[in-house]
Amino acid sequence: MKVAVLSDTHDNLVKLRSALSLARERGVEAVVHLGDFTSPFTLRELSGAAPRVVAVLGNNDGDPLMLHSVASRSGIELAHWPHELELGGRRLLVHGLRLGGHARQGSGGPRGLGQVGRGSLRPHAQN
Repeated sequence: MKVAVLSDTHDNLVKLRSALSLARERGVEAVVHLGDFTSPFTLRELSGAAPRVVAVLGNNDGDPLMLHSVASRSGIELAHWPHELELGGRRLLVHGLRLGGHARQGSGGPRGLGQVGRGSLRPHAQN
């Protein structure tokens, strides 16, 4: 499964549109945004970027009620972090900040749980 992972777009529509265009060209099946899209108009840009779009709220995102409203009207799954989801048969912990050893296998985290967050992409072997 091809997944585009984005974060910290901070209302930069030019770069976001460029990234989403590349994602569409490459046939991604899901887009995951790790937070700090910032405004509702930027969140709305994610709509239709892939068959599945998931976003977590970051520390610089605006009014959560407004963002949830926009997301629900736009077909975007919006969650607070940490958020666990399944993509391509893999369970992922999606978050906006580093969570230390929380999701690392062997350190008390669930087995087979990958971690996707700013500065971390740690897939773990399924047993």
